[in-house]
Amino acid sequence: MATEKEIASQILEAVGGKDNVGFLTHCVTRLRFELKDKSLADGERIKRIPEVIGIQDQNGQYQVIIGQNVMKVYDELQGLLGPEGGDRSAGKGGKRGAGYYVQWFASVFTPIIPALVGTALIEVVNILLRASGILAPESTTYQVFEAIGNTALVFLPILVAISTAEKVGCNKYVAVAVVATTITPAMTALMAGDTPVTVMGLPITSVSYSNQVIPALLAVLLYAKLEKFFRTHLPENAMLFSFPIAVFITAIVTFVVLGPLGYYIGYGFSYLLLFVNDHASWLVSGLIGALCPFLIMIGAHWALIPIALQNLGTLGYDPLLAPGFLTYNVNLGAAALAVAIRTRDKQLKSVSISSAITAFLGITEPALYGVALKFRKVLVAAVVGGFFGGCYLGFTHVVGYAWYPALLGISGYFGDTTASIVNAFVGTAIGFAITFIMSWFGYEPTEQETA
Repeated sequence: MATEKEIASQILEAVGGKDNVGFLTHCVTRLRFELKDKSLADGERIKRIPEVIGIQDQNGQYQVIIGQNVMKVYDELQGLLGPEGGDRSAGKGGKRGAGYYVQWFASVFTPIIPALVGTALIEVVNILLRASGILAPESTTYQVFEAIGNTALVFLPILVAISTAEKVGCNKYVAVAVVATTITPAMTALMAGDTPVTVMGLPITSVSYSNQVIPALLAVLLYAKLEKFFRTHLPENAMLFSFPIAVFITAIVTFVVLGPLGYYIGYGFSYLLLFVNDHASWLVSGLIGALCPFLIMIGAHWALIPIALQNLGTLGYDPLLAPGFLTYNVNLGAAALAVAIRTRDKQLKSVSISSAITAFLGITEPALYGVALKFRKVLVAAVVGGFFGGCYLGFTHVVGYAWYPALLGISGYFGDTTASIVNAFVGTAIGFAITFIMSWFGYEPTEQETA
């Protein structure tokens, strides 16, 4: 079996070598290359490499789908690329379309997902303990667990600051300090008071920046521009004095302009979806459940997740994406499980079993690329199951109280009454049953299997 270093070396050669890589990043299951010349990439050769599930060429990125082992392969690639690693800037020029910026946003956001999922799972367990009567909401143990489970959401601006700073190549410690000014206890208390807040005569809009993504991103982008300006125009020995100037300018502009702008942009998107949800909740969840495979294929789901996180932070629950993502994750597991039972191909059975398990745990790319996309009727089954399962969840007003939309995290849909968790189980069961039955009859074994 090939090592991660051997796999990384083979991938690098197959995409045209070190000099053909303009930029490299990764998400939960994929390596995301920006290649200077895509014609040098040998797709068929890449597909034959052990551990590679498939490839995607979209929105300016050449994506190699690895699965859960992607981080180890990425680390080995970083070593092969040399000191510049994922921050290689060559080949970044030229006109960028809207798809590029969606992918750019996704590459900023995806590295923080493990932190969000890690704390969300603690919140899911805490909800289950409360619902079963093991822990009372008044107990300090429950409250401590609650605090731990909400940590990533509360400090989401800090996580975004780190990820954005690494993406744009500025000093991440200073970037964190800049963004931290928006969520310090002193500023939070000041903006929560009844007295209008001003700075040097400029008004500061009283908003809460915890759980916010866009204000932090805009602040770091401004700071990065200032840092680059000072590095270009100041001697090296004077750079230390530029940091307080950059922090001061960025903080003031963020409080007065960028923060409110980013807050209302995020709130506007959320409000629009909530408005649609109020009038056709069944349709929103149904469409999300049905379209998730295609959203994931183009990486657009990463641009939607911040809306769900903002809802969790401001409303305490998410009625939009969490139900649709739940049924999608379970359905992909059902599709892979049906194929695993039906097939006689040992390799396909192994892939299907492992990808079914990971889908139930919340990671669907192995099931999507390793099973569903290989068999058209199986993909159709997941789409149909996702639509009807999602419609039921939306019609019964199931919402997520923690961002862990997977079978393992289904207790995160437990509300004030048992009806919510019952409907969550019923909705996922509907999606599971439809997908499993359609996949069972839709999968057609090859001649070698039936011989």
